[in-house]
Amino acid sequence: MIPLRLSVKNFMCYRDDVPPLHFEGIHVACLCGDNGHGKTALLDAITWALWGIARATPTGTGTINALRMSDLVHMGQTDMGVELDFTAGDQRYRVIRRHTVSTRGSNSRTTLELQIATGDDGDSFRSISRNTVRETNARISEILNMDFKTFVNTAYLAQGQADLFTTSTPTERKRCLAEVLDLSYYQRLSEDANAHSRRIQTEIQQALTAINLHSEDTARRPDYEKRLTEVNVYIEGATPQAEVKRKQVETLRQEVQRLQALESDFAALRRRAKSAEADAVRLQRQASADEKRVSAYEATIAEVPQTLAGYQALQSAHAELERLDTALSEKSRLDKRHAALSQSIARQEERLASTHKTLQQRISAELEPRANLLPEIKEQQAELQQRHAVISQQTASIERQRADTDSISTRIQVLEQDNERLLEQMQDTRRKFDMLEQGEATCPLCNQQLGADGQQHLRAEYRRIGVESRASYKENRAHIDTLTREHKTATHTLTSMEVKHQSEGRTLAAAEVNLARDEHESLRARDDLRQASQALAEAERALCDKAFA
Repeated sequence: MIPLRLSVKNFMCYRDDVPPLHFEGIHVACLCGDNGHGKTALLDAITWALWGIARATPTGTGTINALRMSDLVHMGQTDMGVELDFTAGDQRYRVIRRHTVSTRGSNSRTTLELQIATGDDGDSFRSISRNTVRETNARISEILNMDFKTFVNTAYLAQGQADLFTTSTPTERKRCLAEVLDLSYYQRLSEDANAHSRRIQTEIQQALTAINLHSEDTARRPDYEKRLTEVNVYIEGATPQAEVKRKQVETLRQEVQRLQALESDFAALRRRAKSAEADAVRLQRQASADEKRVSAYEATIAEVPQTLAGYQALQSAHAELERLDTALSEKSRLDKRHAALSQSIARQEERLASTHKTLQQRISAELEPRANLLPEIKEQQAELQQRHAVISQQTASIERQRADTDSISTRIQVLEQDNERLLEQMQDTRRKFDMLEQGEATCPLCNQQLGADGQQHLRAEYRRIGVESRASYKENRAHIDTLTREHKTATHTLTSMEVKHQSEGRTLAAAEVNLARDEHESLRARDDLRQASQALAEAERALCDKAFA
């Protein structure tokens, strides 16, 4: 693995304004500087980008003691990220690892993306990340052909850990050497050779089985040759007889075909004879029937004059009878129509009288009083419009009161969140101050021992941060109490206004519904009154004119 470019953001002592570090063209490099200036942090950024581990101390038993993610984030920041370009096996890759911490220190999240270069310029990449961070970490280890422990045992000797390989257990040293020397390649070659050997042994066994089968057939070859000679002799003796028999069969087949043709001709002649006999019988019967019909026709012709005279008299009688039947039917129909019309006229007169009475009663008792209510309804609707204006003013007042209440709630929430952050900051400062008082004089960034000046500087800085945080916390607490009292009063006022507004709104809505119904019924009563008056006038004219049709 050869690093090509490194970019960090909010990682340990580095902020978000650090330019990328390019390694291309550098074969030997020396990092020098004072303690706490970020020399080791650059190497930690490379290990954290590749394996998610930084400032770690592998033990001889295979475990790793590393810094927590929250300790790697720059103080006061909530996220960090490292981007590393490197080559492995003549292929360029890019690893992007990011970590985000919430303001409360929980629900942290780490993302990892692995990309491979798609062009020679080194600017185009496509993602080859797996489904999870764990699977992507495994993919990176496969590409590098080493994990973090192998890296710190062979390529990266951290300060104070030069004897890490020699102090490891024999099992760990064996695993490390096997991974560095890629002994797994020879293990794979051995497994492939064993598999190939087993496959060759199987093919040899199958070939031996086939050879045994063919050997048995070869041993029986004299018997097969003897039987073949006997069969050939039998065939040579039977060939002349078979030729004679074949000619006899051909002659008999031709004779059978000739007899079958004669049988077919005889059957056809027999069918034609039967058909001729049937035609002769049918013609004799038809001749007898024709003779009888001729005799009947001659007798009928002799009686033609008398038959014609009777037929003419019958026709005259039929005509007279039809005329009388028609006249009788017409009289019956007219009598029935007269009776039906008389009954219909009586019913129409009775219906008109009843309709006239009903219309008079409906007009006087229902339609006129309801139609006369329309002016009063209009006055009541005008009053409701004035009440609507008052309700609208109340609605605007309620909205202003609700906006003020929500504003107070938002300010309280902001102050409480700020106090939670200040409380966590004070606790963290207190913990670090106690560590200094207990003699743990170690730099929180580089883990190096601090002198007296460094301890005094950190102690003063922690004291200042604690005093400022405590003052801000008390000020926020007092402001929260004041806003809470204001919010309680505003909420009570808002509730009272909403209850009153809802009650008046329901009353006004019910009144509007009732007035709308009354207006609709009054307008409909006017239309009904006009139609009823017209119907009453028509009924009076019909009764006077006796026009019941």
